Amino acid sequence: LSLGGCLIIPYEPEAETRHDLSTLRNPEQFRLSVGPRTFLDEIAGDLVRAEPRIERVDGQTFIDTASPDGALTLARLLDPATRPLIASLQADHLVVVRRGEYATISTQGLWDGVFPLGVTKEKVSATFWAAVINLRELRQVEQLTSTATGTNAGVALGYSLWIESKPGRGAWKGIVRAVAGSLAEAKPEGPIRAVFVAQPTKRRLGYP
Repeated sequence: LSLGGCLIIPYEPEAETRHDLSTLRNPEQFRLSVGPRTFLDEIAGDLVRAEPRIERVDGQTFIDTASPDGALTLARLLDPATRPLIASLQADHLVVVRRGEYATISTQGLWDGVFPLGVTKEKVSATFWAAVINLRELRQVEQLTSTATGTNAGVALGYSLWIESKPGRGAWKGIVRAVAGSLAEAKPEGPIRAVFVAQPTKRRLGYP
């Protein structure tokens, strides 16, 4: 893409995915939410395209059923007393996701924003996280973390060239592949009835 004397070359770095079997910490403080809805709708849609056997169970209905008198936490969800409450929903798995976390790892060089003169390079990353819970047995299956790291670089001397990485897109695709694979492995045959919820966080997070 060329714009006003600047050639921009975007690229999408590949993500690395980590599978973690450790138990989630502080389950009594781990709140489950149906928002942000747009984010959940988008990632659920991509997961259904990646694994067509997935059938989505409404998240708000699930939360209201599992915890009719208040907010739903992970500790309450995993309490054996919750099993008869959610049995009628016939849900196989719960997928908990967080919006992407972005970071600038390092920056080198100097770039004049007024006059196209200089050289700069920065290393950036994006990370998406998810957890899969088996609702038939009320146990955690695994945590999944997808991280993509890329480099933005620019050089200018009258005319500028900018190489722009899109780590958010790589990390997003990585977490979708990982969650779809985890669900398919957990239930190799038949429909996979899944609930999609989010873990609210105060950190500055975003989209790819």
